[in-house]
Amino acid sequence: MHKLFKAVSPLTLTLGLLMVCGVARADKFTVSIQVNTAATNDDLVQLGGDTPCEIWATGAPDNDFTVTLSNPDARLTLNTATISVPKDGTHKPFSIHRKIGSVNKNDAVIKAMKANINGTQIEEGSASASVFYFDPPSMNVTQGGSYAIIGDVYKPTGVAVSLSASWKLEPTGLDCNAPQLQDTDVGILQNTLLSVRTKTWSNPSIVWTANATKGDTVTVELQHEATINPAGLPVVDTIPTTTTPPCYPTPVAICDSPSNSNDGPTTPAPATHTMDMKNAAGVKIGVVTWSHLDRVTMSLHFGDWCVRYTPSTKAVQPLREAGWYLNVDSTQANQVADPIGDKAVTSTNIQTSATGPFSNDLYKLPASYSEGKVGTAETTFTFTPPPATP
Repeated sequence: MHKLFKAVSPLTLTLGLLMVCGVARADKFTVSIQVNTAATNDDLVQLGGDTPCEIWATGAPDNDFTVTLSNPDARLTLNTATISVPKDGTHKPFSIHRKIGSVNKNDAVIKAMKANINGTQIEEGSASASVFYFDPPSMNVTQGGSYAIIGDVYKPTGVAVSLSASWKLEPTGLDCNAPQLQDTDVGILQNTLLSVRTKTWSNPSIVWTANATKGDTVTVELQHEATINPAGLPVVDTIPTTTTPPCYPTPVAICDSPSNSNDGPTTPAPATHTMDMKNAAGVKIGVVTWSHLDRVTMSLHFGDWCVRYTPSTKAVQPLREAGWYLNVDSTQANQVADPIGDKAVTSTNIQTSATGPFSNDLYKLPASYSEGKVGTAETTFTFTPPPATP
């Protein structure tokens, strides 16, 4: 964006200068300064690299002239202190560099000063810009509700944890549609580092099928356990409805920071468990039911990161790290998640794949599921045919 100073009549200009400076000048022109492009929303200076600017004269100066560039607020570094401005209106390039972040929008001012015939420096033109930056990022995990078996699911009351990734843009009031900001989002990346879920039942009984014959026996454990323990961790953990993996929820534009979400892992907790029983020939001869649900556990570990997400490339840059443990047992009271505090990024094996596999994919694999006995106690069922009907 640039600011044009409107040309005025020689008489008005002369009178004004006489009142202000006590001297007169005959030049009839204005000086314009542009930061970045002519767009009205991109007068932004960012950390690193130079920001292009242009200066030019409008009107009819008699000769090329030299102006002194200054930045009274000291938020910028100018690549040159003086610059020659062509009289024909040709744009002359220069550049500025971030020095100190802005407190308010457009508080970084560039002034073009020119000496008049008396040697007094007069402001010929100016432009303002915003030196934008980001507050230190943070990744916060907040403990949620306690776990309980509700219906046939072991789950938290509400959510297990709330997640918040913050990377705030300063100063406030900038246009997020500016080119420098359009490709910068903030999001949450979550990795599943450990995941073991178990369910244990007891009190077995059997219902024989018509294929059972006298003397058939079935021996089963008194306690039976089902386990989900996927291999291949760590992997990215996503919400199935997210449209921008590997981020956990869909990331938000930097102007809309923070990115907030939550998690509440669950596992089915059916009151009973059945298993088909077959004889040596592979024929189904009975169905055993363990009719009492003794225990449900979950041992999970998650890593979480506040990340910069670049939509154009889908690149993920971890900025800050946290995480949480979930070690819950349905036989115990007050079972809650255990958050890990916000800290600098120290993990070296952060998974950022946008194509998977994701943790929800691994849970569904048959290889992730197993069943077996708990302990050594067993019971044996023997089929006795019912008495023949007279």
